[in-house]
Amino acid sequence: MPAKLFTKKEEKDIVQMYEKEGLTSGQIAKKLNCVGQTILVILRKHNVRIGGKTRTPPPDQGKLVAGREFLRVEQDELDKHGRSYEIWTLKCSCGEEITKRKSIIMTYERKGLTIYCRNKHLNHFRVKVGKKYNRLTVKRIERIRRTNKKGEKVVTTYAYCDCECGTKNHRMLAYALGNKTKSCGCLIKEHNINQKDPRKGTKEWNIYYSAKKRAREQGIPFDIDLEDIIIPENCPVFGIKLESGKGRSNLISSSPTIDKFYPELGYVKGNIQIISWRANSLKKDGTPEEWETIAKWCKKEDIRMRLEGKHPDQQQQKENL
Repeated sequence: MPAKLFTKKEEKDIVQMYEKEGLTSGQIAKKLNCVGQTILVILRKHNVRIGGKTRTPPPDQGKLVAGREFLRVEQDELDKHGRSYEIWTLKCSCGEEITKRKSIIMTYERKGLTIYCRNKHLNHFRVKVGKKYNRLTVKRIERIRRTNKKGEKVVTTYAYCDCECGTKNHRMLAYALGNKTKSCGCLIKEHNINQKDPRKGTKEWNIYYSAKKRAREQGIPFDIDLEDIIIPENCPVFGIKLESGKGRSNLISSSPTIDKFYPELGYVKGNIQIISWRANSLKKDGTPEEWETIAKWCKKEDIRMRLEGKHPDQQQQKENL
């Protein structure tokens, strides 16, 4: 079908049929016996928004689009070709706003993908700023463009961390945090020094490093030195001789163990003492008032059982008779 020319008055009638009467471009072309593309050219010439009822309206505020919460329409106008040019704003799960063209957002929606904000490497990365991984505390994360050995341009994420040993802004690959990398290198240095220490393997050594490990895992204060671990000959509580058991599980009632007198203070100077495992297990994390209450209750129960003839000593005497 050849293209058909229209006068200015006929073009205005076409626009009116499209906007007022609600006819589609195809219906108008069929009515006027012309090509549908001709109608579209006329509508764009008069800056008419093409799409009509078929144009996808913006979703309600708070509705999920491409995996994110819809906030508002930033821009809604026509481009030079008469096509709808909308810009939507979504809210990312991290709180940041995502502003993109509607067409891009709807492409994500149709494919079932989730759209992310520009700071994906900061807000959606496994490694978080301010979080502590073993001995390293993350201060900032940075993405750096570089060229690898093959000559390819790649983007690498680096983390700048502060270490417990005092090292500041130690740069390392971010993905290694929390996996194999546990320090800035000080941990292996300490390990090499400890391997040469003549005190390694002694009771004092085992007690000290076991307490240090527990303090790091539980997040409690620790400022004692190996020299602060002094094992007495006898337990200060029960007076029994302190000695470790033999075999794989060498923990027995008389084994020397480190005790925090006030548990909330942690392993600090002046708050530790070496007592037997039996005394330590009974003491645990109680308070002096609780220990007195337990002692009074135990004495009361002991007297009651003796009066009722149910004490273990009385039962043993009956069996001997």
